[in-house]
Amino acid sequence: MTSFKSTLALLITLFSTALAADLPEGADTQSYYICSAHSPDYLGKFTFKDFQDGASSYVNEESIGLWRHKGFWYLGDYATW
Repeated sequence: MTSFKSTLALLITLFSTALAADLPEGADTQSYYICSAHSPDYLGKFTFKDFQDGASSYVNEESIGLWRHKGFWYLGDYATW
């Protein structure tokens, strides 16, 4: 069983490293999910887009963004920015 755990840990590390290799240094590799919102456009998986205000910002498939601006966090349509 130890061999399986070691192999699994190695695969997870390699996969995580491969994902991080596609992102700029300092980017957050974690995805965030919104499961309940007033509009279906705000639902789904949010992944790293770029940096905003010194922090990672995120976007979903509907171009709804999650970002920080002047110390406050916003969730909204990137098109208006």
